[in-house]
Amino acid sequence: MLESLPELFDAAVTALFALLGATLVGGGLVAELQSASTLGSGGDVGFGVWLAVMGAVGVAAGVKVFQDAVAGRLA
Repeated sequence: MLESLPELFDAAVTALFALLGATLVGGGLVAELQSASTLGSGGDVGFGVWLAVMGAVGVAAGVKVFQDAVAGRLA
C-alpha cells in the first residue's frame, strides 16, 4: 500500500491539473461567447473587447496548463 501512495498522489494531482485546464478553457469560451453577444447586440464596445481578450487569455492559459502539466504526466 505504501509503495502505491506516491502513484496515487501523482494521479490525483494530474486529475486536478486536468480539471483546472478544463475550467480555464471553459471559462474562456464562455467569455468569448459573452463578448460576441455584447458586441453583436450593440452593447458597450469596451466591455465586449475586454471580454474577448480575457476569453482568449483563459483559453490560452487552459491549453498551456494542459500541455505542461497533464500531457507531461501522461506521457
